[in-house]
Amino acid sequence: MQLNVEQRKLIYGKPAGHSLIKGVAGSGKTTVAINRIPYLLGNYICQDNDKVLMLTYNKTLNKYIEYLFDMALKQWEDGNSTVFGMDKNKVKICTVDSLIYEYYKRFTVKNKLNLNVLSDNKLKQKYILDSINLVKKSFPQVKILQSSNNLSFFVDEIEWIKACNYREIEEYQNCQRKGRTSRNNDGPQKLLKNSDVREAIFTVMQRYQDFMAKDGFVDFQDISQMALDEIKTEVKQKYTHIIVDESQDLSRIQLEFISHLYNENDYSSVLFVADNAQSIYPNSWIGSGRSFASVGFDMTGKSNVLAKNYRTTTQISQAAYSLIEQDRDIIDDEDFVKPSLLDKQGMYPIYSGFSSLGEEMQYIFKEIKSLCAENYNYNDITIIARTKNILLEAEACLKTNNVPTHLIANNKEIDFKENAVRFQTIHSIKGLESKVVFAICINNKVIPMKACAMDDEQAHESKERKLMYVGMTRATDRLYITSNGEPSKFIWDINPDYLKMNSKCNFKCFRNISVEDYMFKDKINDMYSAEEKVRQWLVAQLVNSYNFPLESMELEYKVNCFSSQGYVDICVNKHTSSGRVPYIFVECKKLASGVEDGLRQLKSYMSCDKNCSYGIVTDGFSIRIINNELQLIDDIPPFTNDMMQNSLTSYKYVDLKHKKHFIISTESMEYSSVFVNDGGLDCEIEPSELRALKIFNDIAAGQPIYINENVEGEVFLPSSWYNINEMVFMIKVKGDSMTGADINSGDYVVISQSNTAENGDMVAVNLDGNATLKKFMRMGNSILLVSENPSYEPIQVNENQISIIGKAIGILKKNFK
Repeated sequence: MQLNVEQRKLIYGKPAGHSLIKGVAGSGKTTVAINRIPYLLGNYICQDNDKVLMLTYNKTLNKYIEYLFDMALKQWEDGNSTVFGMDKNKVKICTVDSLIYEYYKRFTVKNKLNLNVLSDNKLKQKYILDSINLVKKSFPQVKILQSSNNLSFFVDEIEWIKACNYREIEEYQNCQRKGRTSRNNDGPQKLLKNSDVREAIFTVMQRYQDFMAKDGFVDFQDISQMALDEIKTEVKQKYTHIIVDESQDLSRIQLEFISHLYNENDYSSVLFVADNAQSIYPNSWIGSGRSFASVGFDMTGKSNVLAKNYRTTTQISQAAYSLIEQDRDIIDDEDFVKPSLLDKQGMYPIYSGFSSLGEEMQYIFKEIKSLCAENYNYNDITIIARTKNILLEAEACLKTNNVPTHLIANNKEIDFKENAVRFQTIHSIKGLESKVVFAICINNKVIPMKACAMDDEQAHESKERKLMYVGMTRATDRLYITSNGEPSKFIWDINPDYLKMNSKCNFKCFRNISVEDYMFKDKINDMYSAEEKVRQWLVAQLVNSYNFPLESMELEYKVNCFSSQGYVDICVNKHTSSGRVPYIFVECKKLASGVEDGLRQLKSYMSCDKNCSYGIVTDGFSIRIINNELQLIDDIPPFTNDMMQNSLTSYKYVDLKHKKHFIISTESMEYSSVFVNDGGLDCEIEPSELRALKIFNDIAAGQPIYINENVEGEVFLPSSWYNINEMVFMIKVKGDSMTGADINSGDYVVISQSNTAENGDMVAVNLDGNATLKKFMRMGNSILLVSENPSYEPIQVNENQISIIGKAIGILKKNFK
């Protein structure tokens, strides 16, 4: 378990009462919490009655955290000396609810109560409906009592009142109630304080309690109240150190219960770990203006922030943040932590839309087969959805294709070694991670789920948006988002620059382009047609993702098909020895209307024009690409200068050692003569005077450095630029972390192999098995890897956490000014 400098600082900090770690998804909050236990165990368990308690939110996490704790404890025993030894029996890891249930049982025994837990939701709803019918006679002026459509509101509101431990009507009448409205003819209003509406709601709760008591039932909220009453009279076991994971999800009554477990002394501690952007439960107390101080823990000057997401790739992190930054209620919260980007490059998330769940699951099955061919295991893959019913249908589809599956029920432990695709609700995967995540059925009215009549729609949508964010940030390597039928509005809220249409091509997801920004306006018959929206998006993709110039395109290209004529929506042309000829035909259909009819039309057009090399058909959701043999292929080639009439290509070469730059002109960067201009006359360099530099998309960890399958090609540059014994190669830059040094995504950086560096050198380093380009800065015993982009945080590491691959000595730029 590799720990960074920030995490180690928090792990080794001296206990000082209560404190808070606020962190983004994937920042290592739970890693810090788990690794702090051995430190406390070995250094701050001074008395026989001292113990450490770690509380998790649900059972799903328990086995995982216990597994990580065993690893952390072994590392500590192997590599650290301790003051008091390491007695594992002094540590308890459990859920908050399991402790609450333990105290509830003590309460019932002490008070000689024989109670049953009300777990039948239908019976619970009957009790509440009977209560409403009883109470509405006394409150004829309260409209919410008059409609049966408000049943779900009363269920939720009663649970919330109890979770807040409001036992007297005065408490409920005067509390700040956010997220609820009373809808009348004048529009939505908040549930007003000291109102008849609140009195009616509280009275319904009292009658509900009467109905339960008569039949010998208690609900889960009653269990918490009884447990709190019991722990206030007698605490069975206090803990010197308490660590609370996912504390943003706890209710007020749970937080008050925890406070009574604390054995405060000079070296004791309570550590809360939280991320308000992941607060997805309606009864959670912290947030929306409520702080830890309201339950006795004033965090002024006691908060630490972990803002760097180490779990997900830069691309997944960007997509996830673009979703929640749409919501001011989330990002304006005082406890919100904005994620800082780390340069961990990967694939952009994939979004695909389908007409049915069957089509959606067939696509997922094919992707799983492809992933397994890339050496992913089944247990590297998790399929998540909003509800369990969706998962049951999806699992059945995969089982028919003989894919091993494991449906994880809520609050059940997971066997992480079982080689099967896991199925989990988004709620149950919280706190876990998976190399590959498929977020399925992200449909309209599924997420965000339809709000009940009494919900504040904005507050409800914020909770649902956070839930989607939680699901997206579980993926460490690959994220797929799929829908069937009408997609969720959240799909459109993700910045389309961070979503691809599939894993095999470079087309980004559909985005609306304003009519004012349309291209070829003089060629358009109907500016406001549904098909034109898709065509304009596709034109922008050809320009931005594939570098085709607008002058290579024309709209409504006429094709003679035997005795009739047709018109191709977009024709991309190229120049050959025979002149300008069609290169790509594109058919655009109405958004989400399907592509099969368009594919047949496209094949007909291509059959009638043998010059055309590629065809594309899309409805903005799906895309099909074919070659001149009418076979489906993955992608089209990007634009190259030899497609234009003047085939001479120019590149800019920046010599970092001598702070000079040259313009290189050639017909090909492969083995042919080049012309070099350093501000004066062109100088022709013959092929015999050139040196081949291999290009790598990435550099694998370990030795040898060069891994054959990663070689993209070769570039030939003047031999005189490099020492004869200097081992040099090129890497293709991914991402925008070095734009301040004029190194952009798609540029090629020349690396001179070296295992040492000086302050200020731009180096390629191997960090956690990934190659990254950064400025090297030594600070005492640690090293800073600095990006040349203020959006990215510096990476602070110990010297043994990285290996230097080489120094950057040159940059080759195809696109330059």
